Amino acid sequence: MTPTVSLLNMAMYTAAGFIAFIFTDRSPQQLEFRRSQGRSGYNMNPLLRTVLCCLLLIVLYNGVNLMKIYLSGYELVTVHFTRALLSVVLTELLCLLLMMPLRLLLGLHYVPLRREKPVRYEKA
Repeated sequence: MTPTVSLLNMAMYTAAGFIAFIFTDRSPQQLEFRRSQGRSGYNMNPLLRTVLCCLLLIVLYNGVNLMKIYLSGYELVTVHFTRALLSVVLTELLCLLLMMPLRLLLGLHYVPLRREKPVRYEKA
């Protein structure tokens, strides 16, 4: 089983890159298309997106590590799951602690956009 563990890592870490696309901004064309279909056409708050992306990626990372342990032939015990949960919680706390100062330092502070009224054409 050991040779397949490195392939599993490679596949899961590649999937993590695609998971980050879930939390990207939508273009104005995509937003308008979603509005025309009756769905919500807005971007999620960037602060919330950062925290959720971090959470999803660290859960994936810990899942890969737990699978590595299991596929290496060790028995998964409560300590493994406790450490994985502790890792998720501490990573999220670190994300929350560092997010605001780094965003301000890099000039990425959140400025909410004004919602403009949709253009309506009326017959004269």
